[in-house]
Amino acid sequence: RIETGMRVEVVERFDRPLLRLRSGEAVEADALVGADGLHSAVRGCLLGQQPPRQHGETVWRALVPAGDT
Repeated sequence: RIETGMRVEVVERFDRPLLRLRSGEAVEADALVGADGLHSAVRGCLLGQQPPRQHGETVWRALVPAGDT
């Protein structure tokens, strides 16, 4: 299942991502894709508020129409 437009807090865990939604609901996931741009809030939750750095790797981008989820 793909959820879009969600505001979440990432709870730090070692086995699986745990997300706390704005509603207070906790959701456990198999994977978390932080598709929220260059200044990613997801990356900030996981790595701290450091500036983005180039690593010389290729990034693939795609768009998912909100009506198709």
